Parts: sequence; structure tokens; C-alpha cells
Amino acid sequence: MMTRKFLSNDMSSSPRKAGRERASHIKNMMSTQRGTMYFRQKGDLTHCLWRDSRIFSILSTRHQAYRKKPTDHVLRRFSLDGVERPAQHEVPAPRQLIEYQKHMSGVDRGDQVRSYHTVTRKSNIWWKQLVYFLIDLCRVNAWICFKVHHAIDDDGETPNPRHTKFIMDIAEGLIDGFTEADAQYGELHIRRQNLAALPVGTPVSHRLERLEGWGKKCAACDRAGRRRPVKPGQQQAKKITSRFGCMTCGVHLCKINPDPEHPCFQEWHPEGRIVLPE
Repeated sequence: MMTRKFLSNDMSSSPRKAGRERASHIKNMMSTQRGTMYFRQKGDLTHCLWRDSRIFSILSTRHQAYRKKPTDHVLRRFSLDGVERPAQHEVPAPRQLIEYQKHMSGVDRGDQVRSYHTVTRKSNIWWKQLVYFLIDLCRVNAWICFKVHHAIDDDGETPNPRHTKFIMDIAEGLIDGFTEADAQYGELHIRRQNLAALPVGTPVSHRLERLEGWGKKCAACDRAGRRRPVKPGQQQAKKITSRFGCMTCGVHLCKINPDPEHPCFQEWHPEGRIVLPE
């Protein structure tokens, strides 16, 4: 039986459509071996469920509900028992999927690459979804241009660039050298006008200075677990607060340290992380 959306009821994971027994059977497909598939056909329309790393639902009016065992398979890299190192294995696949992968166009491949490391987040605000899409689109186009212009390196060899490393290089290039913390302290929001990212490798200055607004907990004392002495009538020790801090790191730090052997400013900026102004 086909629904009005032309999908078979007994291949649905919804108990309302397929019944509890059949719905649980489809959900349990993830516990089967890779390559498990189910077919339903009505007229020229064929519905296939195929188990790979997840469950794929495929509709086709061109294929029948069968596969050629000698040729209809795809290569996947995974571990059979979860212990051994991942290796390539032949996984049975329906003919619909094989021909789809063979004739994929630019839009399909663009959507595939865009799904890797996407910045998309759930939101009910329409323009945010549009911004996420444009960011992903720029990232995919940059990756394609990078591969084209770096097809041969300076040594005349063909490099093997990794998409993940490319994304990390972009992120580090955008973040490296930025000196202002984007943090909120109650009603205080650090002003960021007239601020810009510094060139990569520019030394960053960290200073202990008075911050606007009310005092907040000292980040170094909070990380070390230091508290104020318990006063009579108090049930527990309170956190140490300070109106001073490091504007570059965006944290509050003690000016008068409760423990002279562990100055909070030096403790928060260990050797190698701080470049003091001359």
C-alpha cells in the first residue's frame, strides 16, 4: 500500500503509519550489517531503504527492485568489529544509488561538501539561515579555488590537501592576532568600535588595569579554587572578586593577591603567553 506521498506505510519509522511492530523493525536497521536493503514497488515507482553509515531512503521510477550482485557495490572505509584499523570494504548497494553517484552534478557535490564542517545552526529567524548558507557557500567556493590553484606545488609535485586542515587554517587566520575579548560583564559590554584584527604574528600586550562596571570573580582564583575566608554566620566561602583585570583576555584578576606566592596576573599569563609593553 502506498500513501498519498507515494511512500509505503510498512517502510516508515512512524508508528502511526506503519504500526509499532513495523516501525521498530525499520528503526532496528542500524543494528544490521552495512548493505542491508529493503524494496517496495508499485507500478514504475520503487522505494528502497539502504543501510550505510545511516539509513538512506531512495525513490526511483527508472530502476527495479533488484541488484546485480557481482557489480552493484560501493567502497566504504570502516572497521568491521570496531577494534581493527579502518580499511576499505565492498558494501552491497542498490542500483539507484550507484547511478546517482555516477551522474551527480555540481549542485549535488556542492551540497555534499557544504555538509562537511557546516556552520548552520537551528534558528527560526529566516535571515540567519540565509547568512549561514552564504558562509558555507563561500567556504566551498574557497576550497574549490584552493584545489585548482594548488594542483601543483613549487616542487612540481601534486599535493594532497585535506579539507579539514583547510578549514582549520581559515579559522586560525581569522582569529590569530585579535586582541579584544567579546565578553559581557552584566550590563557592561566591552566597546569594540575602532578595533580591528592585527596582522598575524603581531605581539599582543596584556596589562592589569581597572575595568568598567562591577567587580566580577577573579578567573585565576576561581580556576585554582581559592575562596575568601568564611565569616561568622556564613555557610560557605564566597568567591574572590575584583574590579581589575586583563582587557585583552577579557577576564577579571586580583590586583592585591590573596596569596602573594601566586600573583593572579602572572598565574593567568604563564611564560610564553604574555608580551609585556616596554
